[in-house]
Amino acid sequence: MQVVKFLDIVLPEGALRHHSPNEGMHKAHYRAKQSRLGMLSGWPDLELIVPTKGFKKKVRPAPIFIELKSATGRLSDNQKVVLQKLDEAGAYTMVCRSVAEVADFLKGLLKIKC
Repeated sequence: MQVVKFLDIVLPEGALRHHSPNEGMHKAHYRAKQSRLGMLSGWPDLELIVPTKGFKKKVRPAPIFIELKSATGRLSDNQKVVLQKLDEAGAYTMVCRSVAEVADFLKGLLKIKC
C-alpha cells in the first residue's frame, strides 16, 4: 500500500497504475475461475502505463511492471518466466523490495514528481 500511495504522488500526469490481485492463498474453485477469466499465474504486482511525455528524453516509452517482494521474498518459477517474457516483449520490469527501490527504478525512466 505504501508503494501505491507513493505512485499516486509521483507518477506523471495521465499515468495509469494497476494492481493485479493474484497473490495469496485462495480456494481451488476461485483460482480456477480467475484462470478462466484470464489471470496469469506469475503476473507482476503492479502495471504502469505512462504517456510518452512522462518518460525521460532518450528513454523508449513502454509498459512498466513491478514485482514487489519482502526483504527475504523470492520469485516463483512462474514469476521468473513471466518477467522474462515481458522483458523480451520490450517492457520495463523490476523486482523491488521497498518504496526506495521503486523510486530509484522509476527515476531512471520517468519524469517523476520527486
